[in-house]
Amino acid sequence: MATGITISRHGPNEQVIVARCLIGVEHIGVGWLGHDKANPSGREVEGHTTRTYGGVEAQTMHDHWDNFIKMLSERGLTDDQIGLILGGNYLRLWKQILPSA
Repeated sequence: MATGITISRHGPNEQVIVARCLIGVEHIGVGWLGHDKANPSGREVEGHTTRTYGGVEAQTMHDHWDNFIKMLSERGLTDDQIGLILGGNYLRLWKQILPSA
């Protein structure tokens, strides 16, 4: 059974750290970190926005992932642990549930 842990006042990197302490990195998966550059609402097209975005809202998806991985590394996660969180666990589960071909 999967249980979501939500810590709304903290960013995804802090949620991963809490989950790691509670359930271990083998049970954590991150798939989507939000929006792409200058489109936090999902309703605007870059170059035709109704306001100017700054900070994290102005980052590209590549910037989001780079920063997320850097923050996890700074919190002491190894490359292997980060690999599990960013897709390794997902692949392991699919290999377990899909029949062998």
